[in-house]
Amino acid sequence: MLVGLAAIVFGSSAAAVRVFLEETGSSGAVVAFAQSVIAAPLLLAAGAASREPWPSLREAAPAAFVTGGLVSGFLLSYFTAIGMVGVTIASVVAICTAPLFTAMLAMTVLRERPSGGMLVALALGVAGTALVLFARDGAGAGTGGLVGGVTLSLVAGLCFGGENVAVRHLMARFDPVRLAAFTTCAMIVLLAPIALLHGGIVAASIEGWPWLLYLAAFPTALAPALHNAGLRRLAAIPVSIVGLLEPVTAAALGLLVFEEVIGPLGAAGAGLLLVALGLLYLTQRVRPEEAFPVPAVVPSSEGSA
Repeated sequence: MLVGLAAIVFGSSAAAVRVFLEETGSSGAVVAFAQSVIAAPLLLAAGAASREPWPSLREAAPAAFVTGGLVSGFLLSYFTAIGMVGVTIASVVAICTAPLFTAMLAMTVLRERPSGGMLVALALGVAGTALVLFARDGAGAGTGGLVGGVTLSLVAGLCFGGENVAVRHLMARFDPVRLAAFTTCAMIVLLAPIALLHGGIVAASIEGWPWLLYLAAFPTALAPALHNAGLRRLAAIPVSIVGLLEPVTAAALGLLVFEEVIGPLGAAGAGLLLVALGLLYLTQRVRPEEAFPVPAVVPSSEGSA
């Protein structure tokens, strides 16, 4: 439920970014940087609510810059791809390949052993999500930036998959909200030079500020905290499958807000996604110890959370 809710909130960001870019003529780098600047104090305040001591800088900094670098790479690539090829193609390539990258990295780095049912759920989820998104009208832009947009979308999928695996590993040592706060602070440092080249946060016009506030409070602050908490309880591969709710949410908002019709093909794809989630749930109930291996808790250094 936590991961699914996070995916739905994440999915709403594509529509918000599209409106922001259209209204302000800004860039994906400015969006990513600005929402991080606004979200960081919110996450730090939420993390301070815990009475546990904060981790030392020596322990927190490497984790922050690993996850911050991966999330920054995802946002920069994804938001830029949306401007080049549209929400649909960017979401198809980025979000539908993310579970594949997650599975490969999880099996290599975390030594996760997916069951046969989990692999079937992965295939059904990717296929269903692709049907939903390809069925939408007005999918993308012209062919001029197609290759570049698809390439950036692949980079976004790789970063998303890497972030799933990294957070899954770090959940043994960090509080979910505090890790999200560390990640966002690192994103500010990493994105600042790029955003300043595009005008910085000042480039966001008055019309764009409501969208920035929404992107900061929900997709950037709330959703990562929920996502991290879910990764504390689930393995990286099933998390990536549930995360396919993200592009389906984008498709639904496209229908409701931008009047993009899904059609019968898209409805069939949504059905496949529901089957994939149901199969994943049954896999968890039947073989929880194999489907969702829990990483060993690594003792924290003195003074860490």
